[in-house]
Amino acid sequence: MTLVGVTDNPILPGSSGLPGYDKDYNGGKDILILKLDNIGQNIVYSSFFGGSGDESKVADFEFGNQAYFWDDKLKIDFLDSKIYLIGRTNSSDIPIVNSIDNIAGQGFAFVLDASLGSSNLEFASYFKYSGGGITSFKDGKFAIIAENIDGSYDNMISPNAIESEVKVIHLCLYFLYSIVQIH
Repeated sequence: MTLVGVTDNPILPGSSGLPGYDKDYNGGKDILILKLDNIGQNIVYSSFFGGSGDESKVADFEFGNQAYFWDDKLKIDFLDSKIYLIGRTNSSDIPIVNSIDNIAGQGFAFVLDASLGSSNLEFASYFKYSGGGITSFKDGKFAIIAENIDGSYDNMISPNAIESEVKVIHLCLYFLYSIVQIH
């Protein structure tokens, strides 16, 4: 069983020596990844992911003079030992690997191979905006849906994207990636 959430606790759960990608609390709110044994009683993998700010599921914005706040959930998918996640960030220093955009923005996504034998960050990227989703495919590819309000990612739209020409407030893009092809 794999558990993924957000924490501001600097103490990584589990005993020392457990496998994990990032053992150091990075500040603010980090993503916390835990794997439990087959009976769900012991932690067998423990890791943080994040930068010095907040990697969070909480979003707020202002419209006119009114402040709004909502729970913008982390979008997560699992396949074998890999974790696929997209969320919000205000960190300017998250780890970046095979990125689409390396300029800090409101959103981020990552693919982490959270194997018990090794832990490898295969993909991590910023996105200008925080909306979107992520999903994995059995062939090792994954798809990211990302907002493209200002057209910054027009050159990256998959030829198979649905309604890629629609100009609405929250236009989303479809990126299809194979990590093997990125390397």
